[in-house]
Amino acid sequence: MSMKQSWRFLGHSVLLFLFFGLGISFLHAQSLPTNAAGVNLIPNPQFPAPHSLVEISLDAYSLETTGAYIRWYTNDVAQSHCRNERSCTITTGALGEEVVVQVALTRAGSLPLTSSIIIAPTVTDLILEAKTYVPLFYKGRALPSTDSALRAIAIIHDGSGASQKSYTYKWSQGSSVLFGGPVNGKNVLDFTMPHYDNGLLSVEIFNAKGTLVGGGDISLITVSPELHFYEQNPLRGLSQRELVSPFSLLGEETTISGEPYYMNTALSSNDADFTWKINNVPASSDLSFPNAITLRRVGESGTAEIDLRIVTKQRIPQFVEKAFKLFFD
Repeated sequence: MSMKQSWRFLGHSVLLFLFFGLGISFLHAQSLPTNAAGVNLIPNPQFPAPHSLVEISLDAYSLETTGAYIRWYTNDVAQSHCRNERSCTITTGALGEEVVVQVALTRAGSLPLTSSIIIAPTVTDLILEAKTYVPLFYKGRALPSTDSALRAIAIIHDGSGASQKSYTYKWSQGSSVLFGGPVNGKNVLDFTMPHYDNGLLSVEIFNAKGTLVGGGDISLITVSPELHFYEQNPLRGLSQRELVSPFSLLGEETTISGEPYYMNTALSSNDADFTWKINNVPASSDLSFPNAITLRRVGESGTAEIDLRIVTKQRIPQFVEKAFKLFFD
């Protein structure tokens, strides 16, 4: 082989070596593979609020990670305080502001295994409305009792301004998924309070892309109906101060109203039976206002026990009963 041919061959070899070397450098310069099989990130809480702490945990127990070097990133910025930790705590941004959290596991002789998750803080309001009776002046909310009708409303805030009907809702009661699965626009749920206590109603909310963006749950706890007495005034109407036993009759007569809290009834004889007793003897009342009774003074002085019992006319009745002592002199 001539000297000229040797240099030509050597030149080709050098070029080939350089090309091969550049190829190796090019491969290592690429973005690391994402969402490697067996590498998962789990946020706690699952749906963090704005400007709050959220812990991202690494779930890679199906892989051999002994001796692996762990690096964490948020929006491609290395988090040195989480180096070689299996979890990393970050602070979320404003409502709907996305933060990309990445983790890379480097094992000897292998390319890094990576995974990423998008954290976008949301707030979900889960409102429970019981359709039980409470007086008009009552400033609290009606509470559910056994077999009462309920309405649950889910409202998600994710900063997008999208209509609540544009999301898909997956409702579950205990371990049972309602409606057979997720339903688009179903942010209002009407149902009946179960017989058992401490049940759980939960909802998962998905955006138009099918991404799980929010959710929440609420305990279904029943309360027992209560009965409270109030004095009716011809001018001022129903007193907002509960009658205290024993009650002194100052005038010639008074009208007392029995208000049932949290019962599945309206104040109508069509929905329930209202039974008044005076000293254990049944007493009549106005059918238009069956929960009220007018008491008149008899004689110079005396005492009486006034009792009211209310029983609903449902398939499984509810009942409540209470009495108070009346004095007049």
